[in-house]
Amino acid sequence: MSEFPAAHGCAAIFNGCKTLKMRENEKSHFFGLKALAIRDGLTRVSLTAQFNRDLYYGKLFFEAVFLDDIFFAGISCAEKVAVDGSILVAEDCMRGTLFQFLSILVCLASQPVLAAKPDKSDHPLVAPYAGSTVYSKDVKQYDEYRVFKGWDKEAKQYNTEKLEGKVTKLLYKNPKERSVLEIYRNYEVALKKEGVEILYQCNQADKECVDGYVGAHLRQQFAIASIGNQSGRYVFAKLDQGDQIAYLVLAVGDNNTDVHVVEMKKMDTGMATLNMAALTEDLDKQGYVVVEGIFFDTDKTDLKPESKPALDEVAKLLNERADLKLYVVGHTDMQGSLAHNMSLSEGRAKSVVKALMAEYRIDGARLEGRGVGPLAPVATNASEGGRASNRRVVLVQR
Repeated sequence: MSEFPAAHGCAAIFNGCKTLKMRENEKSHFFGLKALAIRDGLTRVSLTAQFNRDLYYGKLFFEAVFLDDIFFAGISCAEKVAVDGSILVAEDCMRGTLFQFLSILVCLASQPVLAAKPDKSDHPLVAPYAGSTVYSKDVKQYDEYRVFKGWDKEAKQYNTEKLEGKVTKLLYKNPKERSVLEIYRNYEVALKKEGVEILYQCNQADKECVDGYVGAHLRQQFAIASIGNQSGRYVFAKLDQGDQIAYLVLAVGDNNTDVHVVEMKKMDTGMATLNMAALTEDLDKQGYVVVEGIFFDTDKTDLKPESKPALDEVAKLLNERADLKLYVVGHTDMQGSLAHNMSLSEGRAKSVVKALMAEYRIDGARLEGRGVGPLAPVATNASEGGRASNRRVVLVQR
């Protein structure tokens, strides 16, 4: 071991730190790092450079990886972080030697990190699997969170959704001798008992989540550290708590589990009373009318029961004016791919047509469902309020 040279520009934050080096061509990677850490009595170190591209894809490697009782974690170069009051970790700032060797900077602990008590403050909505250990927790009282909802193979991009609210991110080390499936099933059963709605789930062992280097993609784009290229299970769910909605993200990997929770207050819709007279006035004046009060669950095409009052008024209009023919046009916000939103908006429009035909006996020849996705916004898609305005159903006179 050798002192880190001051010439590299980051030495000011490395007082007392040591550098461990391992050449990439040794092909030891994690196991070589583990041997070095054990040799020097370390229980926590910081990964600071890039792995061989045949193992991982990405500009830098930001991941928490657990090997037995040694914790490897990526960290920002600019930070000097105290961990449990006994060990410092920092990142190598060298950028010109990423492919020459793997460098780990550590400050030797005055006492074993494992002796320190980890943070046990779990989120009240999601109890961890028995025997799990909290390794990190991050809470933002109000922040934006981009959730992964699968890979669109046709568009070759992620399906995503942006949420805003209180964001809690927990990272757990899994107990030994427990499989990904066992841990995942326990979480799944517990969530279903709470009445959550599963919005998306995937199994990376069957390549359901995303093609290629899924681990690097999820870590860098969505802060999901647990799922690897070959294994891991992921679920995105919603829990309606009356005045509040909680969105849950669980990612279970071989060694650790991510639990992310986004809590948001329900927006006051401020829905105006819809009536046939208002529908008629707007249609006659401008040739189209936005139908307030049509509701769908996130990323779904099925009408929600609370849409009935609005459908009642549309049916009254059609019964009053027997010669009226309409395009029923669905609109979405810009979350997700264009192809996905075009399909979603058309599916929603056709659900409205189907309901008018089945429940109100409106002649289907008078109605035609179409979708234009996000192509005709009426507000910015940069805010939740704007996105809510863009998600709408419009009647257009034919």
